[in-house]
Amino acid sequence: MLSTSLAYTLARPRSAAASEEAALDKARAQLAASDVALKDLVDNWADLTEVEGGDGVRRVLGTVGTKSPLYKIEKAARMVALESSKDQDAALEEVDTFIGLIFNAEGDAYSSLWVPTGGGTNKEYWLSKSKKEAAKARDSLKKLIDLQ
Repeated sequence: MLSTSLAYTLARPRSAAASEEAALDKARAQLAASDVALKDLVDNWADLTEVEGGDGVRRVLGTVGTKSPLYKIEKAARMVALESSKDQDAALEEVDTFIGLIFNAEGDAYSSLWVPTGGGTNKEYWLSKSKKEAAKARDSLKKLIDLQ
């Protein structure tokens, strides 16, 4: 008969592996949901920005509030990249590109909120830049998803 501590030791690796696989499945699901969110953002840009302006964009990008699947996306993207790719360096570079594009889109959306203070531009200029970055972010995310 196995001692309790030995039985625990033998069972632990299996549950740790199951836990890691569950975390990876959750990360993959977050990336898939983020792809849908980015598609909806770009496809419905005019409606969203008309009602919510730059803050609406920032909400979808996960930088305002916690309800977007893009909220804390970097950890999930890195996990999937490391587990799904034969070329981890290239995969991690793509994660960095993706996160950079999210923050570019967020920064431009944020800038649209402050146009009335000056600078010679208008909010449409910044929202247009933000939309382009959001579209690029979606393309980058698709590359990450394709690594699976």
